Amino acid sequence: LIDVPGHEKFVKNMLAGVAGIDMVLFVVAADEGVMPQTVEHLHILHLLGINKGVVAITKCDLVDAERLELIREQVAELLAPTSLADAPVIAVSSVTGENIEELRSLLDEVAATVPERPCVGHCRLPLDRVFSKAGFGTVVTGTLWAGKLENGQKVQLWPSGGLARVRGLQVHGDAVETALAGQRTAVNLAGPAAESAQRGGWLAEPGLLRESFRIDIELRLLATARPLTQRSRLRIHHGTSEALGRVNLLDREELKPGESCFAQLQLETPLPPLRGDRMILRAYSPMITIGGATVLDADPPRHKRYQQLVLDALAKKAAGDDGENLLDLLRQAGAPLSSEALAQAAQAPQAELMPYLTDFLASGRICSLDVDGETQYWLPETEEML
Repeated sequence: LIDVPGHEKFVKNMLAGVAGIDMVLFVVAADEGVMPQTVEHLHILHLLGINKGVVAITKCDLVDAERLELIREQVAELLAPTSLADAPVIAVSSVTGENIEELRSLLDEVAATVPERPCVGHCRLPLDRVFSKAGFGTVVTGTLWAGKLENGQKVQLWPSGGLARVRGLQVHGDAVETALAGQRTAVNLAGPAAESAQRGGWLAEPGLLRESFRIDIELRLLATARPLTQRSRLRIHHGTSEALGRVNLLDREELKPGESCFAQLQLETPLPPLRGDRMILRAYSPMITIGGATVLDADPPRHKRYQQLVLDALAKKAAGDDGENLLDLLRQAGAPLSSEALAQAAQAPQAELMPYLTDFLASGRICSLDVDGETQYWLPETEEML
C-alpha cells in the first residue's frame, strides 16, 4: 500500500508515490467534502490513465443523511468526466466500523480485475527512496515499471550513469531472487557507483536510459486549466523525477482548456523518458496541475512550427504504430543498421522488433544483407547511398 499525502503543499510527494500504481483508494471526508487538492489528485490519476479504484467517503458518522447524500452527488459529478467514472463509491466510518468490511470486499473485487503487468521489455525502476543500511550499504526502493530485476544483475543509475550490481532484492519485505514489473521493490546495490543513487533518479538496464533535453509530446490540457500560451514555463513530472522546461506548441499560438495538440518540451535539466511514457505538467506558478503528456520521441531534432510533415510524423507516433517507428529510425539513419542498433535506437528489446522486421522484409518495405555474420537492414530509398 502506498499512502500519498493529500495536502496541496505535498502534491509533489504525491506525484512521486503515484508513479507506477495500478489501482487507487480515493478518499473524501464527509465532513469536509470535495477539497481543491481532492480535485487535483483526481486530475493526476486521470492524466496517468489509472482507471481502477474504489472511492471511500469517510467520517460518515459525523454527518446526517442529507449531508452524506450531498457529498455522494458531489463525488459522482467529480468522477463523471474522468478515468474513475465507474469506480464504486462507499460511505464508511472507522469509528463505528460502518461498511468497513464491505470496503475490504470491494477492494478485493476491483483488485481482481487489475491486469498483471507484462514482464517484457527493459527493466526500469524510478527511485522514491535511497538510504544506507549498516552491513548492507546502499538500498533503493521504487515500483518496478517494466521487465524484471534479478540478483547479480548489472544495472545503471541515472543521472550519474554509474554501473552497479544487484546484491539483494526484497518485495514487500521478503527476500526474492527476481522482482517483476508492478512490484514494490527494494534493491541492495553493490559497487562504488551505488553511492551516486538519488531520490528522483532511475535504475535501469545498462545503456537503456539517455538524457533528453528535448522531447516530442502529445499534450492534453485540463478543461479546468487556463489557456496555455507558446513558450510557457512548466514543471514536468516523470516517474519520481521533476524538471523545469518550456513548451513549444507546434501548430498554434495558444492551447485552449480541454484541447490537445503536438508540442515539443525544451528542458532546463534532462529527463530519461521512453516513448509512450506519461508525464504530468504543472504550472510554474502557481504550482497546480494543468495537463498531461505522452512521450512520442525522447530524442527529436528541433522542429520548426507549422510544418505539416512534422505534424504528420507525430500523428503516426501518437497512433502507437511501432512498425512505423522502426521505419522512421531507418529513414533518419540513412544507412544500414543491425537489429541490435535498431533496438538501441528504439529503446526496445530486439525480440519485440523482430516480427516487424520479418514482415517488412517479406513485403519489400526494407532490405537486408549479411555483413560479417550480422544482418543489416535499410530502406530501399537509401540504397543509392550505400
